[in-house]
Amino acid sequence: MTSSAPIFRSLEALQQHLDTLPPPAPGWRRVYRGQTKDYPQMIPSGVRRRTREYWSLWHRHAMLVAPFESDLALAEAKGVPSTLDMLSYWVHAIAQHYGGDSNYLDVTSDIQSALWFALYQMVSKEGTIVLGPGTAPDPVHDVPVKQTFWRYERWEEPAYLYVFDVPPWDGKGPLEHGTLIDVAAQAPHLVSDSTRMAVQRASLLYADSDIGDLTSFYVTPPLRVAWPMEGAERLSHGTLEIFPPPTVDPWYEIFLRQPLTIVPTATDAVRYAHPIPVALYLYDTPAERNDLIARLNMEQPPLASRGMREMMVDGGADAGTLARFDAATVIYCEAALQALLQTRRSSSWHSALLMSDLPSNADTQQLGSDESAGAVDLMNVIFEFSPLESIAAASAYNTSAVDYVRALWVVRNENTILVVPFIQQADGPGVTTSPFRVVQEANAPGGMAFYAGENPIPHEVAGFLVAPVRAALFALRSLARGEKILPNVLASFDPGEANGKFLAGVDEATTTLCLATVRPFDVPLYVLRQEGEVFFGPGKSTTRLFVVPATQPFGSIPVNELRERAKEAK
Repeated sequence: MTSSAPIFRSLEALQQHLDTLPPPAPGWRRVYRGQTKDYPQMIPSGVRRRTREYWSLWHRHAMLVAPFESDLALAEAKGVPSTLDMLSYWVHAIAQHYGGDSNYLDVTSDIQSALWFALYQMVSKEGTIVLGPGTAPDPVHDVPVKQTFWRYERWEEPAYLYVFDVPPWDGKGPLEHGTLIDVAAQAPHLVSDSTRMAVQRASLLYADSDIGDLTSFYVTPPLRVAWPMEGAERLSHGTLEIFPPPTVDPWYEIFLRQPLTIVPTATDAVRYAHPIPVALYLYDTPAERNDLIARLNMEQPPLASRGMREMMVDGGADAGTLARFDAATVIYCEAALQALLQTRRSSSWHSALLMSDLPSNADTQQLGSDESAGAVDLMNVIFEFSPLESIAAASAYNTSAVDYVRALWVVRNENTILVVPFIQQADGPGVTTSPFRVVQEANAPGGMAFYAGENPIPHEVAGFLVAPVRAALFALRSLARGEKILPNVLASFDPGEANGKFLAGVDEATTTLCLATVRPFDVPLYVLRQEGEVFFGPGKSTTRLFVVPATQPFGSIPVNELRERAKEAK
């Protein structure tokens, strides 16, 4: 772009120039995008930022907290195939507008919307809020939390308007590079009714990860635009109008509802953030600013394991128990493993497999590098679960809040698995219980039975432990080296029939345990990484599939038989 290019300062002059451009090819659409600065390439953030540590986390959790399944019929009515695979496209659309990176580029058919983003710049302001267990000041439990707030201010230099001609998506097949998605016309109503997308007249332009750059779809070199841009009435709108507040935007409210949590980092500094990243906007009016801040919340205590210890001390735990607790390896699960493992395509689990191949220790490395952090004991572990577990559970039960297991102390020896849960109550403080002994029983619900000493505990009492114990054992098992048969069925066909089949898988990936020191708690906290991303259970690491006759429940098939069939599939 040369400095001699004309600068359009009125909507009328700009429109007159646009009218001289050749029309789109038959069937193609013309869309626009505004930016304060021009760059050699036009690449969406999800393609441009090669480090995707939280990429899968954002998209999988969006599927958990949003009731997409209830929208399938309406999607079909709009001509959109009503499958969760297709709805994953819409998760990416939400990501582009509310938080995570994606392969989409924001564009619009509305010239004034594009001009707004050209002539306003996003600026940040750091602020500190105090979060605690009540409304009154509490010096012991209140936590000062630094947050970044965003607002848009006028950009006084010449900016850039981009004009694209692109083919529209047919709503059925896979997306190709440069395909346009018309959100209002094609998306299920839960997405197309997004207040933010509606206000911004949003459409999305898809970029293939292997290609990235979308400049080949330019109709003309970028056009320079500047204030006062007479005739563009929408330029008088502020941040509040373009990014509607949670009081009128249900999607924004969903993501703000997440409790702030500790975010492990490669430094000693403690950082609090939403587990699914979401931008906080500094609105123009005090009422909207105060409402947004009032929605920020944090579960107490910030580290559940610290709350467990306090309760153990208050309950008179002996010195030996406290010493063993203090020696436990603390693993923080950033993904909602309990919920994600419950949403696998089959509820059939093989508890004997789940409890096999559990490693006794694991090598670790520093978070953010390949530097070794030594080996840790995995026979004595505390799992800190993500607060997203509560959001997913509340969404599943269509309620505002639920009790959930926020932490689980898992102690193993050669023959026994003992677990102690820390239960975060929906309307009160966390509570803990006496130890439960976990026993593999194929006919028990979830394949697990629980005992207090030698006394069996009815499933109606102890059934809440199945999901957290399953998540903890699955995570531990992922740390074992070598191939492992997945303990859950990937798909089933006519189970129980003579010709029924289970589709099973083999996982050869090894999850890495990464160390992050969290101050001011001075707790060595470990996080799980697999192929550079946050660990979220079985997925792309499934390297081999094999078929098993489904004449009996999957959990009843002898482990040796499964291993033999896995070998035959090589």
